[in-house]
Amino acid sequence: MPVIALSDEIAALQIVASLEELLRADAVWTRFLSSASKIRSQDRQPILDLAKRMDKLLAALPASTLVLQQTAKRIAKISPSDFEEFLKSLPVDDQRQAEKLVQTEGGFAAVLRAYATSIRKGVESERKLLGSKRKLIAAGKFTPGDLSQGFICDVCKLLIVLSILTGNEWAFHFAVAQAKASDC
Repeated sequence: MPVIALSDEIAALQIVASLEELLRADAVWTRFLSSASKIRSQDRQPILDLAKRMDKLLAALPASTLVLQQTAKRIAKISPSDFEEFLKSLPVDDQRQAEKLVQTEGGFAAVLRAYATSIRKGVESERKLLGSKRKLIAAGKFTPGDLSQGFICDVCKLLIVLSILTGNEWAFHFAVAQAKASDC
């Protein structure tokens, strides 16, 4: 029997997919802009299109975080022990990291609320930063790319919790790897 309602699991799955896409797009954006000393004309439109997609993903986050706030209300009584089977399937270090993340914030509902709130508060500044970088690139100027580290860390931690709630081991490993790569 599932620990969370199917509707919550489906909503979480959709949010996980969006957050993963945002992190992957940011990785391409950052890698390209970190390795280039200038932006060639043939690369300008593709990088602007990628930034536009990132902005669209960022713009959708406030609504997603409100969905997570509602989910948090419904799962307030879920404890980490309810996910023991999933946690046992993980390497010991990952188990400890997941348990620490959930326990530090006071349970799954508290973690969802905390990171959803933090992400919702950070979206506008991330969009403004991305927008200013898009303008520079469109004008033929160079700018290094990247979403802020704090924002990425919040996204990674939210992904970790959502992957535990949904039993999505692949998403969990992706989120942990991204968190480590971003020094979260």
